[in-house]
Amino acid sequence: MQNIQVLSRVAAPLGSRTDTPVKDLTSIRLIYRENGAEIQNNIRIGCPTRFDEITVATFGGEARPPEFQWSRQATWKGKARILAKRVQDTLTQLRRVTQHAQPIIDLRRHEPNNMAHMLLGVLPICLYAQQSAGFDVTPLINPLQTPYADLIDLFPIQPLITRQRVSAKIVELYGVRGLAAYELQHTPNCPPLAFLPDIYEGIRFDTDDPIENIFIARKGIRTLANQEDVERVLQARGYVTVYMEDYSVKRQLEIAANAKNVVAIHGAAMALLVLNPIINSVIELQPAHAYHQLYPLCLGRRTKNYSVLLPEYNEAIAHSDWSTISTHKNGPFEVDITSLERSLSEV
Repeated sequence: MQNIQVLSRVAAPLGSRTDTPVKDLTSIRLIYRENGAEIQNNIRIGCPTRFDEITVATFGGEARPPEFQWSRQATWKGKARILAKRVQDTLTQLRRVTQHAQPIIDLRRHEPNNMAHMLLGVLPICLYAQQSAGFDVTPLINPLQTPYADLIDLFPIQPLITRQRVSAKIVELYGVRGLAAYELQHTPNCPPLAFLPDIYEGIRFDTDDPIENIFIARKGIRTLANQEDVERVLQARGYVTVYMEDYSVKRQLEIAANAKNVVAIHGAAMALLVLNPIINSVIELQPAHAYHQLYPLCLGRRTKNYSVLLPEYNEAIAHSDWSTISTHKNGPFEVDITSLERSLSEV
């Protein structure tokens, strides 16, 4: 039996606690079309993974990186690349085990492929472990591509980047409900829903060149079929169109952290807004049939007015398989201009 020591036991953050009162849940305005009719709902949303406490525990052991996996949609070329990575990984792990004096939190199951995975998954876990455990915890992460490495450098985190086996005290985070403990750090969506937005309290990205009203647009997938019409409406109200990928990582954070009014196409760039201490309004433009509450949950308690515009919603499509949903989620879609103008007038 492992010698497990509980190092920290604190109440779960507001919004993710089991006793969160209804008045403290996030309130959003949802506007969508169903069977051709426009429907408006003011709804309150809460974290679906609610806990009484968050505990931090440690035990001695050896951390091994997980095996690289391919998706069911992977091509033969994609599978060949993964197999090559597996061979290289096996050779790396045959080397001597790395000894690490400080406790580690192993996050190598997380393989980020966009900024949201870093800002909503990896970084909240790193920061929470450091803040709550009361000692220097070293995050153990995979080698990162340039934008994600640049992002890590902007935060008070000193990770150990390796695919080798590491021997150290291993830290785990658990959400506790009653007597039951649930692993948090390897469960999708648990970190952002349990820790945000408070985990970034006190981390500022001030700038002398803020953009007060921004429209976060997209290139590639999930673009707007009527973007010119949308931009015309927004420009008349002082909004500036921003493609985040055109800027350095630091500048992306500065733009997002200092905006007051935001219109954004649902996507990874919206995760940058978690660094904003208070937002007057967010209007999130979601594609048809692919309603998602992730950003309202992550940003809602720091946003005075949050609206979601959905062109159309069909329950049969929303509950179908990924291949059907992805056609709608990742394809071009139109924003209802009347609904957008109404939402802007109510900000």
